[in-house]
Amino acid sequence: MADVSAESSGLGAATGPGEQAIEPTLWSALPHFLPLLIFPLIVNAALQGG
Repeated sequence: MADVSAESSGLGAATGPGEQAIEPTLWSALPHFLPLLIFPLIVNAALQGG
């Protein structure tokens, strides 16, 4: 019978050859949150009638 091991694949997990770990920093998260900055502009334009 084969041995089964539960290895974490979350943060801090070892990467394979040729892979690079992505650090969770503000700069790496910023592109994901930039679209949220557009919604207040759209709401403001709708309220101002533009």
